[in-house]
Amino acid sequence: MGVVQNVLKDNLDALRQVSKMISAETGCNIIICDSEGEIIEATLPERIGRKHMGAVLILSGQSDEAIITQELEKLYTKLGTDTRRGYNYVITIPGKRVGSLGISGDPEVLKPIVRVAAKTIGFYISENLREKEKIQAQQALKKREDELEEVLGILNSFWEHNPNPIGILDKRGKIIRVSKSVSELLGYPASNLEGKYLTKVFPPVIAYTLIRRIRKLRNSQEPLCFSDEVLLWDGSRRHYDSWVFPVINSKKDSTLVGIAALDVTGRKRKEDRFKYLSQHDILTGLHNRVYFEEQLKIIEDGNDYPLTFISLDADCLKLINDTMGHDYGDLLLINLARIIKSSLREKDIVARVGGDEFIIILPKTGREDAQRISSRIMENINTYNRENFSLPISVSFGLYTVEEQGESLKEVLKKVDKLMYQNKTALMANNRARIINYLISALAEKDSLANGHGDRVADICLKIAQKKVFLRKLSLPLNSWRKSMIWASSVSRKRYFLRLSR
Repeated sequence: MGVVQNVLKDNLDALRQVSKMISAETGCNIIICDSEGEIIEATLPERIGRKHMGAVLILSGQSDEAIITQELEKLYTKLGTDTRRGYNYVITIPGKRVGSLGISGDPEVLKPIVRVAAKTIGFYISENLREKEKIQAQQALKKREDELEEVLGILNSFWEHNPNPIGILDKRGKIIRVSKSVSELLGYPASNLEGKYLTKVFPPVIAYTLIRRIRKLRNSQEPLCFSDEVLLWDGSRRHYDSWVFPVINSKKDSTLVGIAALDVTGRKRKEDRFKYLSQHDILTGLHNRVYFEEQLKIIEDGNDYPLTFISLDADCLKLINDTMGHDYGDLLLINLARIIKSSLREKDIVARVGGDEFIIILPKTGREDAQRISSRIMENINTYNRENFSLPISVSFGLYTVEEQGESLKEVLKKVDKLMYQNKTALMANNRARIINYLISALAEKDSLANGHGDRVADICLKIAQKKVFLRKLSLPLNSWRKSMIWASSVSRKRYFLRLSR
């Protein structure tokens, strides 16, 4: 409404031209009033800005005209208005009263002239408004075109430089547009991809996977998320998180589908590495105690019975570490882990649960089959020892079978550990002596100057011990000493070795 009320003031230049033409033709004083009844243009400039009561009456809607007689002129003058004898007629633009035109003089003579002039002004202003609106519309259109061109430039730059693959397809799987990164990823220029169907571009497995996802989107307006490992044209494998989403137009219709992907290979590799480290022993590559305990909970409630546990312990590991160094001890554990792993079936689980302790779970395996597997492990260890006599492996076993569900597996682990330690104690002397002999040979090879030095020291100690006076002072019976080698030294490496044998 405000625009309509001010339309005459907004077109004063045009009004002045029209009023001058009418004044020149009629030789009369002309006034033009706005929608408030204020004179905004007049032949006599001093009248501009004053109220005209005829215009007020017309614009109130009571009549389209106002005839001002001499009596009314006197009356309105007393009221402080500039209302002179004459004739006034309404000025309209389609359907709206926007002002009035008045000419001073004889109303009856002026009536036809004023009416035609007022209608002419209304028509002229209407045409002027239309022209302005047309110009404004053209300017608005040009502005929108410029804005659209700018947006398209931004989008084209986005399509061109975005490192993440992006594509627009229709719901039949026809490629509408792809980013440059898609072309680089697939090894094809965009012109070879756009306008073609997925089945013509991708291998069948990938094409039909994408088509299934597009079809799945028809039942949902929410983006769908996926995570895939992709074999690229150059033979490399990358991991992508991808999103399939509807492209909605101004009519709220969705005839197109967008696909965007993000290369998360680096993050995925880190996640896989963290997961691996959390479940595996770094030295041997076997599963660790954390993984073992997780699997124990799963297996306890499962249907893998009969279930056999094997507890396995590397003998004399501390002795090897102290004598040969931790590198040798680590190598022994690595070789032992490899032997165990190669001796088991794919479904079996093995974990390093301590420094020299290993636990094996044999699902759906009875005692007889489990004993065959433990024998296979021992056979492989013996084969290894024959080929690697400088660093032999000796182990102690414990084996326990749970026939059916119900027995606590934590208690089973205690039992199998107890059996292992019983076996270890029974064979301790033989295993220890065998490993010590290997170590003596290894030390002798490392330091030929010290070869026999330990034996010579042992003989001297024995002769001293045989003297009765020395024995009485120590209160030690002679029978408690058999053959002793108290220590041996390596001249080059300054290592010490204590050997007691029965």
